Amino acid sequence: MSRSVVVDDSKFKSKVMALLDISDHEYRPDLKMEDVAGWDSVGHLSLIFGLEEAFGVRFKMEHIPQLDSLEKIKSALTQEGQDGRDHLA
Repeated sequence: MSRSVVVDDSKFKSKVMALLDISDHEYRPDLKMEDVAGWDSVGHLSLIFGLEEAFGVRFKMEHIPQLDSLEKIKSALTQEGQDGRDHLA
């Protein structure tokens, strides 16, 4: 069953910073995969899986490569029934 996820900005930022190992001054809401050295293919999966766990969602595997910016990830988290999300019970 789909439901909206309310994404707390400070929780999102803190999780992203920890998962990408970046500092507060390196974080920007418009970060893209190519902006962060540690956001390679392995870092991408770690980021996605960490955010899935933190926010209680599952992204469909075929959509994960498209989530290549924080804006896209946050949008996918917050849009009910969009971007191929399957929520955990």
